[in-house]
Amino acid sequence: MVRVDLVRSWNTRNLDEILQNIEEIAKEYHISKAIIDRYSKGYIEALFRKIGLEVMVRPALSDVYVATKSLILQDKLQMPDRSDLKSGFRNSVAVYGKSNQLTITHSRDRYGHADEADAVCGSVWGTSQKLGGSGARVRWLDEPDHMTEKEEEKARKEQQRRWFAGEDDDDFDDIDRSHILPETYHQI
Repeated sequence: MVRVDLVRSWNTRNLDEILQNIEEIAKEYHISKAIIDRYSKGYIEALFRKIGLEVMVRPALSDVYVATKSLILQDKLQMPDRSDLKSGFRNSVAVYGKSNQLTITHSRDRYGHADEADAVCGSVWGTSQKLGGSGARVRWLDEPDHMTEKEEEKARKEQQRRWFAGEDDDDFDDIDRSHILPETYHQI
């Protein structure tokens, strides 16, 4: 099981405040490496090095989304229940171009441009690398053993059916939907 414990975004332009918070989080979670995209790589890398973080540039967005999709389809990913995160995933679309190259795009909404979803996918990809895999191979931790594989599959399908149907949350408080995305976005 891969669990995303914390997703943080900032509603400030004060870079010193943001970096101080990142440094505190890195110390609290014993993080020594940050995974970034190629956007402003040199500048971001210099800032992170100042607060003691090594930097690793993640591969193309499509690669990290595929790694995340693999975990979602296997019900091996837990994420925080955040509206901005869910919105980011819902607004993500995978498209194959003329050269059969997979591209991930996001439409902007009131929560932004899916930066949190991209960061989660990068983190999940980085975790798979740290655990000795490449791509979406991950060593699973905390494998559930209280249900048979058939029972797990049946429960997962019912959980997804209820969530996709938009059934009232109050009727199904026992269901954790924080790691499930709408079916159309499993086609990444």
